[in-house]
This record gives sequence, structure tokens and C-alpha cells, in this order.
Amino acid sequence: MSREATVLFCCHLAPRNICLLRFLLEGYDGLATMTTVSAAAGLVYCLASGGQGESLRRLLEDFSAEGLIYSFVRVNAFELRRCLLN
Repeated sequence: MSREATVLFCCHLAPRNICLLRFLLEGYDGLATMTTVSAAAGLVYCLASGGQGESLRRLLEDFSAEGLIYSFVRVNAFELRRCLLN
């Protein structure tokens, strides 16, 4: 049995869209969890596990194309730890 990697994306969006993004992600049961890093700056983390990383990436691309989010980037665990410690 192989273990599927956990995938983390950092997303930048308008602060007013944070609740909407959370609501939309909740509609995809079990796809991802979202944590707000900075509401004022519109920064959130979206975390997917169990092989859902690719599905989350495609969904974020769709949201970006529709203008819901400005940008997103996949973050590896080392980069995240380094950002949190600085």
C-alpha cells in the first residue's frame, strides 16, 4: 500500500473572497482543508491529502481563471517550515 503525499498550496485572494473560497471548498467533501494565514492580506493555505492534490490544483486553476483567486503556489514542507520560523 502506498502513502499518498499531502499537498499544500498558498493562495492569494481578495480578503472579501476568503469566506467564499472556504464555502466552495467545503462543497467538495474531503477534497481539502483551508486555513487563513492573513485575512487582511488575503493569504490562505489549502491542504489536500490522500491523493487529492491534483484535483485541488485543477480546482484552484479554475478559480484563478474565474478571478476568485489572484494566484496560488504549491509549497513544500521545507519551505513552509522555513517561512514559519522566520
